[in-house]
Amino acid sequence: MGGGEDVIETLNFEEVRAKIGYPEKAKKKGITGTVVVAVMADEKGNVTDFKTLSSPDKSLTEAVEKHISFLKFKPALKDGVPATFKTMVKIEF
Repeated sequence: MGGGEDVIETLNFEEVRAKIGYPEKAKKKGITGTVVVAVMADEKGNVTDFKTLSSPDKSLTEAVEKHISFLKFKPALKDGVPATFKTMVKIEF
């Protein structure tokens, strides 16, 4: 989303990634790949909305969607003022 080069920093990506885990159903089937999620966050860096853009399997989508709202981002600034923003998050399996 967006064409900017800005990188939005997550403050707890590893913690949320650990909670997502690797769904047993996908692991048993040997399903791997990347789930890509468009995320909207508020001025404080809290996720306010998200939409899965692509995923190799429904079980991976469900695992990511269950936990993605717990991500916390470093607040984005626009002209020095905290602002809402959109970004993409990629979760590798």
